[in-house]
Amino acid sequence: TEVTSSQVTTQISEFVTSKPSEKWQESYISYMNGMKKFNEYIIETKVLANQIENESTDAEILETVNKIQAIKLESIEHIKKSNELRP
Repeated sequence: TEVTSSQVTTQISEFVTSKPSEKWQESYISYMNGMKKFNEYIIETKVLANQIENESTDAEILETVNKIQAIKLESIEHIKKSNELRP
């Protein structure tokens, strides 16, 4: 997961430093927000794996699973919005 998270962070950095034309800016910002949420998703998946490995309580695991699902949905929504905002 560190490699994937690092790759996403690199892509986010590229978006931050890129200079999209004005008509693309909203789409870029939304896509970048989606990538940030995807990075959160990766991190929380690692948290879940550690919880399972360390035999955390079912309640703790369920809470993390629910958090992961919510983050995933947020990421998808940002990407959809980015696509809708394309000129």
